[in-house]
Amino acid sequence: MIKEDFKVWACEYSGILGGNPNGDLWVCGIEYGGNEEGPKLHQDHKTFEKEGLPCWDMGTGGVDYTQTYPDCTAWQFQQKIAKISLTMKNKDTKDYKLYIKEELCRSNENTFLLNLYPLRFKKSDDEYWTKKHYDLTGFPNKIAYKAWCMKHRFPTFRDLVKKYKPKALICSGAGYASDFKCAFLPSENYFDKGIEHELPKSKKKFHAFKINNNQTTLLITPFLGQGGIMSDEDLGAIAYHFINAKSLRCTGCG
Repeated sequence: MIKEDFKVWACEYSGILGGNPNGDLWVCGIEYGGNEEGPKLHQDHKTFEKEGLPCWDMGTGGVDYTQTYPDCTAWQFQQKIAKISLTMKNKDTKDYKLYIKEELCRSNENTFLLNLYPLRFKKSDDEYWTKKHYDLTGFPNKIAYKAWCMKHRFPTFRDLVKKYKPKALICSGAGYASDFKCAFLPSENYFDKGIEHELPKSKKKFHAFKINNNQTTLLITPFLGQGGIMSDEDLGAIAYHFINAKSLRCTGCG
């Protein structure tokens, strides 16, 4: 039996780092990483902005991102997102650490971050599902857990994208392309391969799709960080792909 408290928790905004949903740049990862002793139904955000969407604003009663995670500027994923966002805004990427500390995931900024799946794992492989996960959720393995999320959690993501119409949605982790397409593409387009692009430095491939009546460009890329996209040249190419597609739009950005 699936645990009722897990059902409620997973279908809310658990696993979403948040930010400004009206910003141009949305980035979706697979799930939170970390070194927790065991799975928990916890919420990183003690307070939320309007409509329950999280952000990291001290001024609005939110949790200070840098106090909660003092090592956040060292995280590869956050670094790459910061550099892409700065490039989109024609700002110098050398200031990315200050940007992470003061702007990333704020309610009046340009970014919004989420994860497909809500639970934390040290590694994303299915084999890391344990008896503790079963006791917490009721699922015997991670495959069943992910299938349930696809059916009951992913519609929330599609509704958010339809409502806020981000200009760019980067899905980080090409090995999970089928999961990302299930989350964001209409069912009749699940088997589309998109338009393939090659990054200038690493020569790695990524795929682009138009969704939301062509209002949003969806990119499925290699992981943003170690083992994936690392160079500023490649990150800049991704940013310029969006800049050239359409002028920036960031409702509420200061």
